[in-house]
Amino acid sequence: MCVIPFTEENQQVQTDDLGVQFTEMFIKQQENVTMVLSILEEFDFHVRWPGVKLLTSLLRQQGPQVQQIILVSPMGVSRLMDLLDDSREVIRNDGLLLLQQLTKSNAAIQKIVAFENAFERLLDIITEEGNSDGGVAVRPGASYLLTMTSSSCSHAAAPPQADFVCPVEGRAKYCSMQALGQVREAQRLRIAVLCSALNRADKVSLCRSRSVNTRRGRHRKKMGVVVRSGASYRTRTAAGSGSSTVMLLAQTVCTLDQTALPLKLAGIVVEDCLLLLQNLLKYNNSNQNFFKEGSYIQRMKPWFEVGDDNSGWSAQKVTNLHLMLQLVRVLVSPGNPPGATSSCQKFMYQCGLLQQLCIILMATGVPADILTECQPPIGSSIHPRSVSPNEWLGEKDFTTINTVSEVIRGNQVNQDYFASVNAPSNPPRPAIVVLLMSMVNERQPFVLRCAVLYCFQCFLYKNQKGQGEIVATLLPSTIDATSLSAGQLLCGGLFSTDSLSNWCAAVALAHALLDNSTQKEQLLRVQLATSIGNPPVSLLQQCTNILAQVQVFTWHLK
Repeated sequence: MCVIPFTEENQQVQTDDLGVQFTEMFIKQQENVTMVLSILEEFDFHVRWPGVKLLTSLLRQQGPQVQQIILVSPMGVSRLMDLLDDSREVIRNDGLLLLQQLTKSNAAIQKIVAFENAFERLLDIITEEGNSDGGVAVRPGASYLLTMTSSSCSHAAAPPQADFVCPVEGRAKYCSMQALGQVREAQRLRIAVLCSALNRADKVSLCRSRSVNTRRGRHRKKMGVVVRSGASYRTRTAAGSGSSTVMLLAQTVCTLDQTALPLKLAGIVVEDCLLLLQNLLKYNNSNQNFFKEGSYIQRMKPWFEVGDDNSGWSAQKVTNLHLMLQLVRVLVSPGNPPGATSSCQKFMYQCGLLQQLCIILMATGVPADILTECQPPIGSSIHPRSVSPNEWLGEKDFTTINTVSEVIRGNQVNQDYFASVNAPSNPPRPAIVVLLMSMVNERQPFVLRCAVLYCFQCFLYKNQKGQGEIVATLLPSTIDATSLSAGQLLCGGLFSTDSLSNWCAAVALAHALLDNSTQKEQLLRVQLATSIGNPPVSLLQQCTNILAQVQVFTWHLK
């Protein structure tokens, strides 16, 4: 049943249509879905796990229709939430994937799932799996393979803790040898050989062969593995030849050193939990309020704790951290009701979450890979994946910049704290100055410069105190010739030969004057030394001269 509605990405369109048709036929009678939901109450692994896979496939094919059937079924959502408490990781992890499909674009189900204690359960799982550090990707198929083939486990036993990386299912495509650092070299070789053998098969699945008639005769009831390659099938039992793939796997698992580094589902499981949390919180004000009142924001702080040495981050950790930053932005998005956003900002400062974000922003060694997934709110058509990091902020996370921006936006306390943050440079410089240095540097990526501009705008949003401090760095009485100030950087960018620097600096200065008559008057006092030997001119006069030159140049071009 799971194979019929499920379609792989590389299959033909006709096969996709066939899967949709079978799903429509199956859910045409709602009793079919209700029966599958009742089957999930069975504790037997060989009943519960296929039921989870079937429901997930149905939701992928006909999500809204299946969601409505589950919504009206008595205790339908509650039965699915019980999967998160299953002691068998295979079922729990596939339950996460099922709940992701279930909660997509359905506010009613999202609320029910949230009030079924979903936040507490998901945060507990994230903590148990190591927060952002996570582990190596081991998908349920690999864990199940270990369960069924290990000589120390009976076929009815619950799956053991996954200790092995195996590319059995589509979402586990690799075996990370780096993560096996504490495993003996001989074990590494055996695992690599096994993964290579499994990769040559189209699909590896497990079954219990019962007493049935087949083309090859009658088989006894025993544990077996069916290896499908093209259209041919061959059956090998776990007690079969020692040269079989299954025996190699069983021997590898049984000989693993118990003191070796445990390789768990942690990394991918944390990612799945974060994706489910985003489904529950994004555009759902009720769940966001419940998340805040349940004191769950405080539990997010350990996610962003980084050490002094930030080198060697795994790709999975980068992905997890990126999703965690996105989750913070969901809670403080400018699109949320103002009261809800302000309340979340307050909690994030009080619990130290803002402080941790600023530490990441100013820390050295944060991987440049985190840069590649940003979505700057200002808007940019340039994706920086191919851009190499440059200088200080080239190794920072654009998403972190945007996250900090929205945590401080319109909140005076948070804005004051951000103004006091210093970068660990020699001599120490304010974080605002370091950010502006990147904004007016034409060698920096376009998306980074836009992210810094957005951060500066958020810092000045409804912040008359900050506006006054920025304008004050331009006044003659407050200029310190020995240090670089925000005002000097903005003036330098305003009259730079780089057009993007001109635009960024002009927009930044405009926000320093927005809805502030006092600072507009103060800016008229600013005098600029255009060249040696010439008298200084006012900032307004210099801007007017530049505009006049641009108009004359444009007229000549016409």
